[in-house]
Amino acid sequence: MDRKAPSSGIAARSMPGSLRAICLAVLGGLTAAHMNEAPHMLAAGALAGMLVGAVGVMLLRWTFFAANPALRAISGTGAIQAAIDRGFLMLLPFTVLAAVAELLLDWNSVQAFSSAALLTAAASATSEVVALGGGRWRNAIIATAVGTAMSVAWIFGSMFMGTLQGLA
Repeated sequence: MDRKAPSSGIAARSMPGSLRAICLAVLGGLTAAHMNEAPHMLAAGALAGMLVGAVGVMLLRWTFFAANPALRAISGTGAIQAAIDRGFLMLLPFTVLAAVAELLLDWNSVQAFSSAALLTAAASATSEVVALGGGRWRNAIIATAVGTAMSVAWIFGSMFMGTLQGLA
């Protein structure tokens, strides 16, 4: 059941990370555009989205490394990072749904899609780490805690973007 990280070049390893950054930037930009109509807030929201995602992935990586020493010894840290990257590919469908809902259907739902995307991505990362041989309960608790923290940070960031409306 040992599954090594795919090593088919730099492009294959950086693709999930790039896609994660793009999805977080789109979700952040949509959130900012929804909460604050000032044009410069779109870029600020995109940067904030990528920041929340980067901190969340860093927390997941550190806690998965600490909670799975045997897995880290067998598969290496690269395999755990690749599992997290594969898990965060689950951001893509939520990003597409959020964009369609906000831009085409004029629904006010980007915050719900964003929170669900972050929690689902963390849970998917857990299933990838478990598939490598990590502990189920321990990693599920880690992902729930980190995913919830990312969602709460996203919600409070959205509220902060809304308060900046008067400053624009």
